[in-house]
Amino acid sequence: MAMIGIVSTKVSAENGPIKPGDFIVTSSTQGYAMKGTDRNLMFGSVMGKALGGLDVGKGVIEVLVALQ
Repeated sequence: MAMIGIVSTKVSAENGPIKPGDFIVTSSTQGYAMKGTDRNLMFGSVMGKALGGLDVGKGVIEVLVALQ
């Protein structure tokens, strides 16, 4: 668990490919995060911003976490 910093994060491309700068939110897949696309639904679930990318499937990327 992290409150701030750069953290290796398990992500899923279930909500589309992840590119650096995308908001990363909680996923329906337990233990994974995904790209956030609907700003109205993202309130309270944003974990950070992607520093890496993922085109398909599941993987691990660096995420800048700054919870407030």
